[in-house]
Amino acid sequence: MRLSRIALPAGSVVLFAAAAVLSFSIEPGLHKVPSDQDSTSNYVGTATLLNAPAIATGDIQNLFLKDLPVKASQRMKAVKTSGSTVVLQETDILTGPDGKDLQNSQYTYAVDSKTLAGRPAPAGTKATTIQGSLGPEVTPKKSGYQMWDSTTQQAFPATYVRTEKREGRTTYVYNSKGTAPVKDPTTLASMPQSLPKTALKLVAAALPADQQKLLAGALPQLPDPLPLTYLNTLDVTLWVDAATGNTLDTTKDQTIVAAMPGASAPTPLAAVTSVKIKVAPEQVKKNAAAAADDAKALTLIGTVIPIALTVVGLALLALAFWLPRRRRGATPEETPVEETATV
Repeated sequence: MRLSRIALPAGSVVLFAAAAVLSFSIEPGLHKVPSDQDSTSNYVGTATLLNAPAIATGDIQNLFLKDLPVKASQRMKAVKTSGSTVVLQETDILTGPDGKDLQNSQYTYAVDSKTLAGRPAPAGTKATTIQGSLGPEVTPKKSGYQMWDSTTQQAFPATYVRTEKREGRTTYVYNSKGTAPVKDPTTLASMPQSLPKTALKLVAAALPADQQKLLAGALPQLPDPLPLTYLNTLDVTLWVDAATGNTLDTTKDQTIVAAMPGASAPTPLAAVTSVKIKVAPEQVKKNAAAAADDAKALTLIGTVIPIALTVVGLALLALAFWLPRRRRGATPEETPVEETATV
């Protein structure tokens, strides 16, 4: 009896403690970028590009390659963790109809594993210092944040727009828009830094009438070749799973415009790149299925198992109080008394 009076309450305490650890320590700790993060999202869409060979041959009719079907991929891989900081390597590839790369860029960022906000790179690691965040927090909120743009190397406001269903999952929808000069070295290296006047005249012929008139008046005063700068305009919408923070779907509309230096600001000439992509439908389904699995695991660890442990703990505690009372209330067996014969 003494053993049960000690063991049962002790067992219930252990179960209560285990339930608390799962609910308040282990489960919250899962809401972060895992150290073995390695995921790839696939996109489909169209692109309109400046046709460099057409400029060289004076082919005005084919100056732009319009609405080319393209595919894109974005791989996010954790390459190092240090405390609450994770170093992520992002690889972005855009391929044309022939399967050849149109763009291939790689970036390395150090961010907070829970908020995705920029952090100083761990010792011995080279990573870009970013403003804002790579995306919404791993535990998303119905509020805005600052979204980092690698092309312009600055952050733009991302606003919470609405809550809606995506493949059966509840998602928070965020949108970010912005225009700024291109600063990414890889992007700049893929574009001409200047344009001869002869080529500029060809580009002007493909522009709207008002821009042609403006450029024709400025052309005699422009240097030859004309130095170029570039402006990037980005419009991104994200559908983020409300329970897990997984991004299920993304649409991205990006336009890079060549501009000539102006007295107060660059004067736009023509779009040299226009890319409109979205996550492929089959990828959205995969993302939603993965989010559902993650949500089940979180519910199991943070809710189901702790409740079960708590119920068993309460049962042991009740048993510890009930057993002694049962023993005290039991009626002892009567011992028969031998009768002594009277002589």
